[in-house]
Amino acid sequence: MTPGRPWNRSFERIRLIGDSAPDHHSLRTAVLAELGRVLPFSAFVWPLSDPLTATGMSPMARIPCPDELPLLIRLKYLTQAGRWTQLAISPSPVTTLLRETAGNPSRSLVWDGLMKRYGVTDVLFAVLADKHGCWGWIDLWRTAKENPFTADEVGYVAAVTREVMPALRRSIARQFLLEVPGGRDPVGHEVVRTRA
Repeated sequence: MTPGRPWNRSFERIRLIGDSAPDHHSLRTAVLAELGRVLPFSAFVWPLSDPLTATGMSPMARIPCPDELPLLIRLKYLTQAGRWTQLAISPSPVTTLLRETAGNPSRSLVWDGLMKRYGVTDVLFAVLADKHGCWGWIDLWRTAKENPFTADEVGYVAAVTREVMPALRRSIARQFLLEVPGGRDPVGHEVVRTRA
């Protein structure tokens, strides 16, 4: 990726988002807005995933076919091209549909079974994973009115995912903190005595 001022300013905004987002929904919303400022895309899907099983959950999506979401999910799980479970363990967690299919998107079940009907011409696949597991993935869709994703754009999103990954994990972890009225310790320190 060629560094440039638009990228640098965007990374600074991404860092601020990561430091200030109160929860994973706010974080994802703000990151998607920033991505949209820097590179065009027509649709997106960003689910979280269970870090151990990489099973998707709590999706955020803007797609042209919301009634076909069950089919999209089924085909996504059946498709090997750009599969998040493979990207999570690869040296580069970001790739594109055209790169993964050697320029022939019909090799992708999700493209051939659904995306082509909506004019999708390329998809950027990005995985948010670390040594603790896979925490989610982002699919950005482009249509014929947009050019395929460039190597610079792939590099930009790879850098963004490295920056966002720790913030995403922290925001998910915060969901499990207990707030007890009065600020008391949520774990009691009482001793229970039983009769022998």
